[in-house]
Amino acid sequence: MKHNYYLLLFICQLAISQMVFAQHENELIYESSPYLLQHANNPVDWYPWSEKALDKAQKEDKLLIISIGYAACHWCHVMEEETFEDTTVANFMNEYFVSIKVDREERPDIDQIYVDASRLITGNAGWPLNVIALPDGKPIYVVSYLPKDKWMKTLDIFSKGFSTERAKLEEQAAMITQGVKELAYIQEDPTEKNVNMEMLNSMFENMQSQFDFQNGGLSGSPKFPMPVTLSYLLEYYHATNDAAVLEFVTYSLDNIALGGLYDHLGGGFARYAVDEAWEVPHFEKMLYDNALLVKLYTNAYKLTGKALYKNVVNETLAFLLSEMRDSETGLFYSSLSADSEGDEGKFYTWTYKELVEVLGEPTPEFLAYFQITKEGNWEKGQNILRIASEQYIDQKIQRFNKEKQLLLKSRASRAYPEIDDKQLTSWNALMIEALANAYRTFGNTAYLKAAESNTAFLMQHFEKDKKLIRNYKEGKVISAFLDDYSYLINASITLYQATFNEVYLNYSKELESYTEKHFKDDKSDLYYYTPNDGKELVSRQMELRDNILPASNAIMCKNLQLLGWYFDEEKYQEQAESMMSHVMEDMLENGIHYASWASSALWIAEEPFEVAIVGENYKILTEKLDKEFHPNIVFFGGKNEGVLPFMQYKLIEGETNIYVCRKKICNRPVKELIQAKNMLK
Repeated sequence: MKHNYYLLLFICQLAISQMVFAQHENELIYESSPYLLQHANNPVDWYPWSEKALDKAQKEDKLLIISIGYAACHWCHVMEEETFEDTTVANFMNEYFVSIKVDREERPDIDQIYVDASRLITGNAGWPLNVIALPDGKPIYVVSYLPKDKWMKTLDIFSKGFSTERAKLEEQAAMITQGVKELAYIQEDPTEKNVNMEMLNSMFENMQSQFDFQNGGLSGSPKFPMPVTLSYLLEYYHATNDAAVLEFVTYSLDNIALGGLYDHLGGGFARYAVDEAWEVPHFEKMLYDNALLVKLYTNAYKLTGKALYKNVVNETLAFLLSEMRDSETGLFYSSLSADSEGDEGKFYTWTYKELVEVLGEPTPEFLAYFQITKEGNWEKGQNILRIASEQYIDQKIQRFNKEKQLLLKSRASRAYPEIDDKQLTSWNALMIEALANAYRTFGNTAYLKAAESNTAFLMQHFEKDKKLIRNYKEGKVISAFLDDYSYLINASITLYQATFNEVYLNYSKELESYTEKHFKDDKSDLYYYTPNDGKELVSRQMELRDNILPASNAIMCKNLQLLGWYFDEEKYQEQAESMMSHVMEDMLENGIHYASWASSALWIAEEPFEVAIVGENYKILTEKLDKEFHPNIVFFGGKNEGVLPFMQYKLIEGETNIYVCRKKICNRPVKELIQAKNMLK
């Protein structure tokens, strides 16, 4: 009888808990984004970005709250716990606003508009990005993280203002929206002069004012690695042979790799450092950062031969392939959270006591090497493993490998940071390029296999529907944006260079044709970020400036240059130069944010070489050439001629020959790499 009583009590408690749980469900429960699902049980009546939410706001004549973030965002979690889980706050938001949650990685088109609005209003932008907007989506006010009391005061001001001073708010929203549209405005009179090396030298002089010569990277904090900028500087060094440029880049890369930003046990980079000296990371790991940094360190290794750079690449790719890859699709996940068990960095840091429990009493050499102290080198007695540059010796055999393996094994028993397991086309395209480049450099066939597998999966969907989709997770379909197309075109071209399989170039050309039809602005030859068959937002933007990620228009410019050489079609080259003419003045003044454009500008200033290796032993010669940094070469090759125009009539039976050409003029074919290299000087 007593057993039945407790069983009945348990059933009642379960039913009550389920009722409470049901009361706290909102519209996000039907989404697939891990970030949106994190908010699905908030008492706030969140909606995803949808016609349903926008119609509700218009019908009920309520202001919108548009709250934008991403799964790995630490301060997004903090604001949720402090504010959005509070029933008093939720009740106020539910009564006076229609609240929309946006995953910025899933919907960068929406994020881009309100980031631009934030920069107009406040001069900067960050996440969480909280927007108060009119019922039609026009922004009135934008703010990042706010503590609960300030958030409530802000909502109270605008809810009352919407009733008493609506005309002023509508006027303000119209001005901000017009400003956002003007940020996407392209000059009707483009620069007519062609870019030259003198201009690019001047641009570099301007860029130096933002260099941090004491710590490496760019000045200020928080401190992002900015791999796009550093990658361009490697190309600029190759073009100018200015030793000071390479010295600055390698000094930066050494500090980034040795500091707290790099995970010295498991591989991979955190998103940014909170300080100027790269010591304290913000611990979230993003796929795009790691893809871009793998490419950067691979190219830096080609120039320097530093074992540190090779180790960084191999350890980071091992981490990505083992812990960030979906077993079904083969695609890579988006991010790892900074937090575990409610604390930032808990998975990665160590108290002195914890180290002793795993290693016994550490040696003074070990402590000095990783800058560990008994009191902790960070907050709450925690130690972040980081290597002092004066302690590090660039050698092939890593120091303290036994201790690192013991710590790694112990760390595996900790609560793992939450994974954002959505798989984005654009970020996976960056990984394809990084993997293909690493394969060409280090010869690890696992890298090529992963790159080809990912490409096959993404292209299979394009072949089926003749368009890409943005994300892969639980059947959620969002149309792809310009970065998805431009990055994948570039990745496919890189795969051709790694394999000389012409199917990848054909894919690239098909993707370019689709992009031209659905994204191109015929007046400027530039591309909109959103397709012409997508749902209209308050503004249709163009992505022209690099940030952490390269600008999608800049990547399209380089793609067109490459396709022009591979298919010998002048229209591609002409469009690339037309695109460049619209951004040239901004690029020369602010090269830090136009480094991807500058990469294409180098090819306009000094036309690249075309190199073809044709014949039975093409692979042996190609592998040797691939181990060197040649950003000024368009590579062709294969056992046979194939169908590309440049490859015609280049096969001589029984021979393997190297052809070095420039400006459609070819030197005589040679058989030795040393002869070809002399022609490239």
